[in-house]
Amino acid sequence: MSDSVSRQKEPTSCKRCLWIDEIFQHILSHLHDLGKNGRSVASLSETCRSFRDAALPVLWSDLDSLVPLIKLLPPHTWHEVVDQHGTRHLELQSIETLDLTRVAQYAQFVKFFTWSYNEDVSITSLARVFSQILRLREHLFPNLRGISWREDRKELFPYLSMMTGPGLLALRLDGSPEDHEMVAGVFSDIKTHCTELGLLDAINILDEPKIINALAEIMLSGVDSLLLVNTDYYLDSDGVCALAQMPQLDTARVRIDSHALHGLVLPSARPNFSVLGALKVDLEVLDEGSLKLIQAIQSPKLETIVLRVASQPWNTDVLKEHLEALVQAPFSKVLQHLNLAFDRYFDDDIELPEDDAGVTGDTLNSLLRLPSLVEINLSLARLSIDVPFLSVLARTYPNLEILNLSPTTADCGCVPLEALVHFAQHCPNLEALGLRVDALHAPDAPSRVLPSMWPRLEALFVADSPVADPERVTAFLLAVFPRLSSVHYIERRMFLPMFTLEQVDAEEERIQMWHQVDVAVWMEALVRDVQEDDDR
Repeated sequence: MSDSVSRQKEPTSCKRCLWIDEIFQHILSHLHDLGKNGRSVASLSETCRSFRDAALPVLWSDLDSLVPLIKLLPPHTWHEVVDQHGTRHLELQSIETLDLTRVAQYAQFVKFFTWSYNEDVSITSLARVFSQILRLREHLFPNLRGISWREDRKELFPYLSMMTGPGLLALRLDGSPEDHEMVAGVFSDIKTHCTELGLLDAINILDEPKIINALAEIMLSGVDSLLLVNTDYYLDSDGVCALAQMPQLDTARVRIDSHALHGLVLPSARPNFSVLGALKVDLEVLDEGSLKLIQAIQSPKLETIVLRVASQPWNTDVLKEHLEALVQAPFSKVLQHLNLAFDRYFDDDIELPEDDAGVTGDTLNSLLRLPSLVEINLSLARLSIDVPFLSVLARTYPNLEILNLSPTTADCGCVPLEALVHFAQHCPNLEALGLRVDALHAPDAPSRVLPSMWPRLEALFVADSPVADPERVTAFLLAVFPRLSSVHYIERRMFLPMFTLEQVDAEEERIQMWHQVDVAVWMEALVRDVQEDDDR
């Protein structure tokens, strides 16, 4: 009898697993993600001490305000105030010494902190808290792993360096006050303490040489650990060299000064951009400097390239050279996403040669030698694509998901509406398509386009495209793309800064016609969805 009772009291293997804090916290973290505002875990923590001790690190791991910490102070040291706008914030009493024991106890659980122009604690109260925290230790959150900081008030920005510590892995900055000495000092502190940064995201930072140099020092100090760099200030040649030599850099979203590329001499001690997986670069021009940058990338795993260029060169040979450089690069076989966009065309005072044909299929022919592309997004002026090129493009990329060849100027050629059939026949995974089409003479809707495939295209973008009969266009599009649910017309006024009255009237009529197509397609998609739900 006693043996039977003892066996019944003996804990099962499952229960013994729950006694291990790491396993139980892992379970609670999933429960916290599934619950609403952590209420499930909070309720669980109130049941017994064992649950509470395991739940506290989960409940406090992600913080977006200092209010919960300040409310850990003795109740007589703080009170809530409602201002004239109905906004609540905390005020601290003028007490010389605060009991920060509980604050320090709970602050150690915080792994991620978000600050976005917070006003829930008064500035004077924050000053009191931080001045006393510094008496205890250097950093508020000793185990912080990531921080997102949006703040440009001079009184609050210095607190950033008091929150970051040696274990910080991710730093996101958005904005800074107009005090370059103070901002540079904060960045210098971060560089000293945060030596293991894996992510540096800094945008809308005051563009002063001293501040930019201090940010660059953070980047340079993290050469061996940074995985992602995102900045919106122009890198000089030293910054580009630092990027190139980062052995773990996977993602770079940067701006590069054209002069930095012209005089760029990359070190040869180890491969440049050796494991880069995604690159987004803002450039001023496409020239020999940008070509040198592409040729310097030695990563065999680069899957995404986004080039945003201020001015499109009139000489299409420059574009051909850059596309050919992509074909010759070590990542050409794995490149999946290619985005190339120009903010404006070449300077107006340049006279084009009489035989200039603009950007044609011949210009873009190198695209056909990048076998893994699933996204092609080209925003080009004077773009004239013919049907044979589109046919070859569709056959070359059966796995294409996004194709945008929409022109950015009005002097571009149109492809006939029936050219879309090539994508229905050969690109079953295509989800979004952008072209300039001629829909003035819509062909009859084909009775059967695909013998075995079901095209997935849902969104069609037509740029500055003439149309005459919305009903025939709708019938044709739905016959070719049965899953189509929206047709977006990009207005001609996007391309022409000046309109005559006749052009205004014609454009309004065209907008209305494409709107009719869009509504008809949407209604058909709605009926189709209802029918499919009924069939299930």
